[in-house]
Amino acid sequence: MSKFRLIAVNVEDGTEVDLPSPEEIPVWLKRSRTDKDMSMQELGAIMGVSKQAVYLWETGETAPTLDRLIRLMEMFAVVDKPADTEPSPESLLLPHATNVTMGKAMK
Repeated sequence: MSKFRLIAVNVEDGTEVDLPSPEEIPVWLKRSRTDKDMSMQELGAIMGVSKQAVYLWETGETAPTLDRLIRLMEMFAVVDKPADTEPSPESLLLPHATNVTMGKAMK
């Protein structure tokens, strides 16, 4: 079984941030949400998904799409970004992965 390290790279300054592995996403997400005293419904509204979708992410039954995972990382201060800019998928590269879907990478 291959191991993958998913990283987001800022193309402007070359800084790297490790993305949570698919196995880590549920625990990381629930901890991050509850640390901010945020309900599933509140997080869902911010992310444009239902409370049930957040529940499925936190139980590991499904995973957020890559663009939503990046937004979550930005929201929970894992990725530094200026407050006046929107996240841009074009500003991120995912080396070592040719296809990323539902938080899983396949070579």
